[in-house]
Amino acid sequence: MYKTDDIETAFFQKMWPMTIGQVIQDGKTDIAAQEEIFMSKLDKEKDEFNLQLKEYEERFKKIKTFSDINMVNETVKETNELRNNIDNARDKIE
Repeated sequence: MYKTDDIETAFFQKMWPMTIGQVIQDGKTDIAAQEEIFMSKLDKEKDEFNLQLKEYEERFKKIKTFSDINMVNETVKETNELRNNIDNARDKIE
């Protein structure tokens, strides 16, 4: 009647679209999970960056009020650190 190979070929041809559909669905699920992880990391980095900017703002306000010549060494150190931090922040944005 029918050869075993013909039956197997017909079965695999019938199953192939379902297999492809399952692979596509698995891929979509993986992409959604990776997107969620990526967005979570991005939000965390954004929050950390905003906190750093607040810290830089406070440092800048402190430096801006410099008026004591005896504190010049400390102020220069803080000014250089602030400049390096701002440069690093700009590099992150770019």
